[in-house]
Amino acid sequence: MLFGLIGYFVATMGADNFSEESVEAMIVGLGLFTCWGIGFFSIVLGIVGVCQPYTNKLFPILGIVISSLVLLGTFGLMVLGLVAS
Repeated sequence: MLFGLIGYFVATMGADNFSEESVEAMIVGLGLFTCWGIGFFSIVLGIVGVCQPYTNKLFPILGIVISSLVLLGTFGLMVLGLVAS
């Protein structure tokens, strides 16, 4: 959803008019950091779920894997964008 928001801002404003100091860029940046925080929090909750005795371990492990893939994917896209520019 965040990348759709970025695409919308760039498409409506034009890639040349999308400056780093605009309000839209700040909203996107804050959204990105919020999503990273939620991702790290979900990994911590998954680790807590795995450490609890006498519980099913499937869903905490799935949560850790999916959250890790999302965080690695967004980090990889940022690195790809930095390399491309």
